[in-house]
Parts: sequence; C-alpha cells; structure tokens
Amino acid sequence: MSSIGIDLGAKNIVAAEPSEFGVRTIDIEDRRAMRSAVSFEPGDDEVIVGHLAADLLDTHPDLTISSVRRYVELDSEFTINDGSYTKTTYASEEIMALVLKKLRREVDDSLGESPDTAVISVPANFGATARSATKRAAEIAGFDAVRLAPKPSAVCAACGLGDRDDDTEHTVVYDFGDSFDISLVDTSYGDGSYDVIAIDGRRDLGDDFDRELSEWIIRKIESETGETISDDRSKRRQVRQKIEIIKQQLSERESATFRDAGAIVDQSFEFTVTRERFAELTADPVDRSIE
Repeated sequence: MSSIGIDLGAKNIVAAEPSEFGVRTIDIEDRRAMRSAVSFEPGDDEVIVGHLAADLLDTHPDLTISSVRRYVELDSEFTINDGSYTKTTYASEEIMALVLKKLRREVDDSLGESPDTAVISVPANFGATARSATKRAAEIAGFDAVRLAPKPSAVCAACGLGDRDDDTEHTVVYDFGDSFDISLVDTSYGDGSYDVIAIDGRRDLGDDFDRELSEWIIRKIESETGETISDDRSKRRQVRQKIEIIKQQLSERESATFRDAGAIVDQSFEFTVTRERFAELTADPVDRSIE
C-alpha cells in the first residue's frame, strides 16, 4: 500500500512520499509546491487551479481565490457572478476539492501510480468544521485521508522527537511559512504521540516576507535599468512570481539569481540575491514574531 503526506499551507500545498532517505518531495508542475489557488475564467465555464490561477488574481480578482485553506477556515461559500457557468456556487470543501483533485493528478503522473492513502497536515487551530470540510474535500478528490495531523505534531514526528533519550517534555514549534504559527507541544509520551498544549501566531507575517523581498527587487530593477515599474501591477505580479522560485532556491543554497530576459522591462538583466540579504530584508517580521 502506497501513502503520501500532504502539507496544507495557506498559500501553497506540498506532497511528499516516504523514501529510503526519509521523505521525498513530489514535484508538481516541475515545482516543489503548488499554489492553493482557484480561478474561474470569465465567459468560459473553465476552472483553473494552481500557479496559473494565482497569476489571475490581478486580472480577475472577483473570480479568483488565492488562499483556499483560509476559505475553508472561514467556512465561506464562493459565488461565481458569471452567467457562462453551469455551477455558480461552491461550498468551501468543494473549492478545496478542486485543489486536491489537481494535486492528485500531478502526484499520479509523477509517481506513475495512485497512492492508496494520505495523511494531511493542517493548522493546530483548525476547528471541527474546517477539519470535516477538509476530510470531505479529500474524499471528493479521491484521497483516503487516514488522518488529519496538526502541523506541530507532524513536525515533531518528522524530527523524531518522541524517540529521543533525554528528558525533554515540551517543545516549541516555530512555523514561519505562509503565515506565522508558534505552538507548545508535549513530547514526553515516548510512544510517537504528541499533544499540542498551546498555539498562537499571526496570519499576515508570512506575507511580509514576500513584500519585503519584492520591494527590494523592484528598487534594484529600477536602479539598474532606469525604468519605473512600481506602479505597474502586471510587472509587480511578474516579480512576485519569480521570488517564489528565489525563496525555494535560498532554502537549498547560499544564493540565487533573479533573472529576466526582457519580460519585466525592455532589457535583459540578472543579479544575485544572497541568504544574508534575504535575512536583512526580513529581519523586521522575524523580530516581530519573536516579540
């Protein structure tokens, strides 16, 4: 029986499978993560999911959901104000199911087979309604979700904290991704189980990482090319798209290259972004998370 793990982020969704080296992230559209976004093409009766859907937020804001998980958290219903669609109202679990269906197709293509079961990590403060909606969405998408694991517990399990020989009873899990979450977890059981004692955090701090890096890159582009792009929403969106790749590269190496062949401005350019520079740019939101 094959099984995968799914990390349900606020903006991105990641799938992974067990491997001889521990865990292997499954590529989705040649990326390590898929945007958790859904967009409905005007006048087309077509549903678009993933990175392309996120790219349509600027042009079709009323028909695009850029964070499906947050829609589920709020138990929101989405209405399509476009007469071309045969289905115009989606419950939160139906929106989530669209994302999970796309994920399943990509996983099946990548693995060459369909996984039998899935464990889905969700926020520790996911309420009963959100958990039920996620389970229903997984079923609609064809996943047998054998467990919804709170993210802090999943982190502790992945790090093997329950197998340690020391007397550590409590562990603080500091999760700074699409949002900021901090949790206190009881890791004293010794049997692979964990208990989340307390949680806190801020949903908006993760966005600050993208904002700070994006603004620095825009200033860099304007300084080196002499062109102004600050007020151009389309060009700003192109920068935001590229920084997702920059952040992924910086998680694996000391530097990354921001490169454009003339799509953003009327000339080709490239420059290096280092981990040190990224740390400087994001020091303020990190400091605020510690406070």
